Amino acid sequence: MRRQHLILLLFIFVCMCHSTYAQKYLQEKRIYLVDVTKSMAGKGIIPTPDIFESVKASLIEAISELEDPNTEIIVIPFTNKPHQMIHGYVSQKDSLVNVLKSLDLKQGDTNVADAWTQGIACLDSTKVNYMFLLTDGLHNCGPSQDELFERLKQWESIRSKKYFFAFYVMLTENALDQQIRAIADSTAQMWCIQSLNINAALIRTSLVHRSNIFEDKTIQVKFVSNNSSVFVDDLGLSFALQDNDYYSISSTRRDSANASIYAFDVIEKVNKINIPVDVNLMLHINHNQTKYPLVFFTPEDIEFRIINRGVRRMTLKVVKK
Repeated sequence: MRRQHLILLLFIFVCMCHSTYAQKYLQEKRIYLVDVTKSMAGKGIIPTPDIFESVKASLIEAISELEDPNTEIIVIPFTNKPHQMIHGYVSQKDSLVNVLKSLDLKQGDTNVADAWTQGIACLDSTKVNYMFLLTDGLHNCGPSQDELFERLKQWESIRSKKYFFAFYVMLTENALDQQIRAIADSTAQMWCIQSLNINAALIRTSLVHRSNIFEDKTIQVKFVSNNSSVFVDDLGLSFALQDNDYYSISSTRRDSANASIYAFDVIEKVNKINIPVDVNLMLHINHNQTKYPLVFFTPEDIEFRIINRGVRRMTLKVVKK
């Protein structure tokens, strides 16, 4: 019994001292807020292109290509108000697709603000959430436009320390709003897309990365993608470390055996004695956005905790009596 206790204590001690921090990958949830006003088919007061069937086809394609049967899907059609929710899982994708094929236009104006709020109410902090708002026009009924802007700005606090990622999809020129673009550009984990194609490549990694560089200064970052083909040589992936007095990074490279793993080296700028044991910085992920406008790293900014401390090692010798 005594020997078993010693082995258990040794195991606990090793686990506490280990310098590798596992990344936990959660289940995924997709929320699609879909404008179903008549203008989507070119039937509005202001002449607009007929894009409704193309948008439906793009949405169906995006859902059809999801592979994890546990991924949750919510589709919320909206006009002047949110309409009945369509809900299911990828394991039920055939029935979901059939329902989406029958999705039709409804009478009403465009209330983006309340659709956005309905989407927020569906977020699940236990999952990775991707929320897409699809519209061909501007917010023109319900809460004021200023109220819409305020609700969009609240995303900064809503998404904090959570796997929440929002995409405001402007489907036509009529939907372009520079203030909304500015809000998205200044808000973490929110993007504006100007495209009919909503089948984006979403590349996921951990929100937080912790590494002890005392003995090994090579850092590995693992990515999970819904589209493995985006890991190509000309993706142009690189890392940028927040300006600081202690560390820089160099030699970003892709793992030769695993295309989903990238590595870089941490370089000490000053003598180790002048560096705190723990330093918290932000690590930004860059890629060739011009060539790959529908590739998104979620998140683009990782909280990077650099620990520079030796690990005590203890050897136990069991003496039989």
